[in-house]
Amino acid sequence: MLGFVAKCALVSLLAGGQASAPPTPTTPPPAAKSTTPTAATSNLTERQRAYAAASPDARVRIAEEVGEEGARAFAKAKGWTPVLTNADKAIPQGFDQVYRDSTGKLVVVEAKGGGSPLAKAYGTEQGTAEWAVQAAKRVASSPKASPAEVATAHEVLKAAKAGSLEVVVVRTKHVFGEPKVAILEASSKASHTTAMEASAILGQLAPSTNVAPATTGNLGSPPKQGKPSLSGAGPISKGAGLAGMAVDLGMRATQVVETEQAYGKGGISARERGTRHARNAGGLAGGWSAGWAGAAVGATGGGMVFGPLGAFAGGLFGGIAGYLGGDVLGSAIGEGIAGSSK
Repeated sequence: MLGFVAKCALVSLLAGGQASAPPTPTTPPPAAKSTTPTAATSNLTERQRAYAAASPDARVRIAEEVGEEGARAFAKAKGWTPVLTNADKAIPQGFDQVYRDSTGKLVVVEAKGGGSPLAKAYGTEQGTAEWAVQAAKRVASSPKASPAEVATAHEVLKAAKAGSLEVVVVRTKHVFGEPKVAILEASSKASHTTAMEASAILGQLAPSTNVAPATTGNLGSPPKQGKPSLSGAGPISKGAGLAGMAVDLGMRATQVVETEQAYGKGGISARERGTRHARNAGGLAGGWSAGWAGAAVGATGGGMVFGPLGAFAGGLFGGIAGYLGGDVLGSAIGEGIAGSSK
């Protein structure tokens, strides 16, 4: 009996010891995040804080504003006079900014901010003379464009035709929305082909005042046909031919000067000097002769089908097509002659 009592007391003692054991410690809850600005965020500029809080779309717009702002500062440092600014624009297409430098040259600026890429437009890359001419064509004929945009588009075409157009890409990078110094990323000038294209577009936008009046006869009765010639095509083809030749003469004179400057500075050899002059002279002869013929044929054919306006358009485009083909052939012949004399 005593043994049973002792066992019961021992069991009770053990049970009491387990019941009084200390509780198992638990993991404390995580501390709430502090809303106090850290040293890193407190050092941000106002523009950087705005960029940090902006949505992805808003950040794209901020980068565009950075690019426009940087391009204006770049142009001001160059002493360029504004011709077209954002305040003058009514449509999103066309040019970002246009200026005129101290020499009278027209400068079209494609403003880029951050790492935004150059897009493709009108079949060519932004920031090139070819792109500027095609953009000017569309702006000049847009009913939504402002008068300032239309006038500037014509100025761009005239400058391209005269060989006095430069198109530049000015990029302004930024650090979290804070602009860095704008830099000139690329520069492009109008080629012979671009100059001729600008001349053709100007002809389309403003038809020549020398177009002969429409005849009173039946539209179904074509004019008398004869051998396609410059005299048969009349003043229309002559005007088209002369327009193209005037552009070409100025461009080729520039090439002669550039060749002589390069030779004088030792940039090219005497052989290369001669080759360039021969190519230029061959292109001049071939382009002019084929241009006259193309203008005459185009004016005659266009007049037969579409009347006076068709004659003008046919003469203009026939002259351009003939000139380009003759230029290529003549340049090749001139270069071949120079090569055979080496």
